[in-house]
Amino acid sequence: MSEQEIQVLLRQILDGQKRLIEEMKGIHRHLERLESKFVTSEKSDSLPDRHIVPVPMEIPLLTRTSEAEQIWSKVCDIIQERISRPSFETWVKPTEARGINEKKLYISCANDFARDWLSSRYASLVEECLDTLETDLKTVEFVWIPSETRDNIQK
Repeated sequence: MSEQEIQVLLRQILDGQKRLIEEMKGIHRHLERLESKFVTSEKSDSLPDRHIVPVPMEIPLLTRTSEAEQIWSKVCDIIQERISRPSFETWVKPTEARGINEKKLYISCANDFARDWLSSRYASLVEECLDTLETDLKTVEFVWIPSETRDNIQK
């Protein structure tokens, strides 16, 4: 394969990655619009019974916030080297450390879809990183905090 053919292939790969990132941004925007429609209290009369109404989970009192942020920063550095850049930019970079409770690191996500995605695909990698960093933390919990609740939480 010639150098020119390799360059063409690399350009096609980069273009594909750019398209994927743009598509993921579109999905993220769509999910944010849906988030604004969620009902987080009693059953709404405006929704038919067949709709599932997501209710945010109860998050325990979190402590050691600045330590959590430092640990999460180090974990992100490790993860960035182990997964593709588009995956990192789409899923990991937008997250924030919220705190620690009982040897569990709590990480907030932009929405419940991101929370589920990160939990199912990256939790074991994060826990591996926590072990590598020799922290006292054993597990990670990805959480989604609705914007109206997030605004009331002091960081």
